[in-house]
Amino acid sequence: MLGKLIRHEWRSMWRIPTLLIAGLFAAAVLSGVTSGSSVFRYVSGGTAENEILQILNAILVVTFFLMLAACSMGIFLYLSVHFYRKMYSDEGYLTHTLPVTVHQILISKIIVMVCWILLNALAVLASGVVFGGLVIWGSGQVSPEELAQIAETIGEVLSHIDWTEMATLLLSALLGILYSVLMIVGAMSLGQLASRHRILLSVVAYFGISTLFSSIANAVQMHWLGDWILSNVGILSGVTGPLLAFNMMLGIAGTGSLMMLLGCVVLYMGSVYINSRRLNLE
Repeated sequence: MLGKLIRHEWRSMWRIPTLLIAGLFAAAVLSGVTSGSSVFRYVSGGTAENEILQILNAILVVTFFLMLAACSMGIFLYLSVHFYRKMYSDEGYLTHTLPVTVHQILISKIIVMVCWILLNALAVLASGVVFGGLVIWGSGQVSPEELAQIAETIGEVLSHIDWTEMATLLLSALLGILYSVLMIVGAMSLGQLASRHRILLSVVAYFGISTLFSSIANAVQMHWLGDWILSNVGILSGVTGPLLAFNMMLGIAGTGSLMMLLGCVVLYMGSVYINSRRLNLE
């Protein structure tokens, strides 16, 4: 049944995020082509036509960078509105009368929301690569030999990457995405408890929860950092100092990940409790 819920959730919300991502790539392609073109880079003379082309290029580049922010923010807001509408508006009556558990309802929505935020992050990175690649290709300033050398350098860098640490970083990033989704779920669940101004209370709850968890995480990290410095103060300036500094950064990141994991558990269990015991539909 969980698979059916995930498929239904995906079908109900794919259009808007897809349009936003498509718009981002369209802006990346158009701005990349115009920026890299020799027409826009090297045509001079001050004619009206040249000025128009330069203005058009500037508008397209600005549009691309605005789309980078608009795509991420738009998908985040759309996911929030969609979750509230499906869970706590008139449509919520249908959702909560399905022959499934609260866990299945929440997990299906969380999985789809995580997937869309992850797809958005990948789209932002890919659009940047498309933009940069088109600028390099269109400018004609990089020869095939130089491109081959760049590819070889990238391959050499990748060969020296510690994939264990890379996997740890990726898991930490996924945990951060899950935490951001559960922040939406938890805030919306708290907001629906009110009889009036539910959206406003959800927004207040979101920033309140974020501030509370951030304060706790910062306090724990500072406490860990203080203990770490005291235990390594004698060798911080020695030969192993840079290695210790790197280990310190890993420790701080690990502590932050543990706090995010704790936050995910608290937010999820709180949302389950509210949706099973304190549900207050419109």
